[in-house]
Amino acid sequence: MKTRLEQRDQRGFYKVEDVLDRRTARNTNGTTSWEYLIKWQDYPPENNTWEPWRNLNTYGKKFVMDKGMAPPGASQAKRRGDA
Repeated sequence: MKTRLEQRDQRGFYKVEDVLDRRTARNTNGTTSWEYLIKWQDYPPENNTWEPWRNLNTYGKKFVMDKGMAPPGASQAKRRGDA
């Protein structure tokens, strides 16, 4: 099995294998945001992590959007080039 560093892509990102679930989380400023349960490629399920939308790279966000799990307004922002 490869080490964690060897499993990153050329830009230093871990690879998303699947998006398993989503939830809302309360931020410290009282607002809410979406978090996604990520299954990382080449890692066992115990290494799955909850990641906020802002932590996902373009590929991760596309993966979420393709599964129909994007936060409200994300698809419109993507078309405008804001995301």
